[in-house]
Formats: sequence, C-alpha cells, structure tokens
Amino acid sequence: MYQDAQGGIYITNSGFGIGSGSLTTEQIILEDTLIDEFTSINIVINGILAPEKYVIVQMDEDHNLIARSEFDQGTTPDLYAIKPETAYIIVETHRRTPNTEQSIIREIFSLDGDMDETERYFNTFSVREDGIAIRHTTHYERLR
Repeated sequence: MYQDAQGGIYITNSGFGIGSGSLTTEQIILEDTLIDEFTSINIVINGILAPEKYVIVQMDEDHNLIARSEFDQGTTPDLYAIKPETAYIIVETHRRTPNTEQSIIREIFSLDGDMDETERYFNTFSVREDGIAIRHTTHYERLR
C-alpha cells in the first residue's frame, strides 16, 4: 500500500493467496470526506485464501443433522432461515491452499435465545477478478 504525491491511496496485490498471482492495483477513494484534525489513517489489509464454496449445516441439540446448504463464493444470502428445531449452525469455508490441498474451516454459531438479532450473523468472502476479497454479511433467524 502506498500514497502518491496527490494523496491517492493505492493497494498493490502481491498475489499472496487471494488472487491468481498477477500484480494488480486498487485505488481507495475517500469522497466528500473532510479530514482536518487527523494526520494519518490506519488501514488494515489481510490476505486470505480464496474460498471455493460455503456449506451451512443446521444441527439439533443432540448433534443430529437437520439441514445442509451449499453456496458458491459470492452467492450466500443476506438472510438465512433456520429451522425451528435447530440448536446451532456450522459454517464451513472450503478453499485450496497454495499447494492445492483442500482446507476446510468450520465456525459454530449458537442460536442462544439471549442473543440480540443484530448479533446473529456470519461473514463470507468472495474474490474479485483483480484479487481483492469482498466481505458479505449473512444474518440468520429461526423460522417460526
């Protein structure tokens, strides 16, 4: 990442696991923003392995499978409906390591009744052609 003499901020993709390995550049434009009290802006950029697909598994309190859904990267819904008997969900991220081995990351999300609706979500990612990963938030709620 660098800033040019005119103040433009650029991100250079080194191909570290998120793209095809080609060198690309992305400009971040801050429009209509007045910054008069700050002298620096911190931007955090993380590299990820590109996901191939996401699998959402619904389980009951006895750990039995209730439902299973698969989504290609970039196709997870904004709202995911959970069946009434589901106690928790598992979100699996399927991806390939740089040496093409399959990798699966599993995250468990509770359906605890004490959780606020705004806390019931998970994030997925899709990777654009230029190698930049885009986060997508999916909220989940129980069917009545």
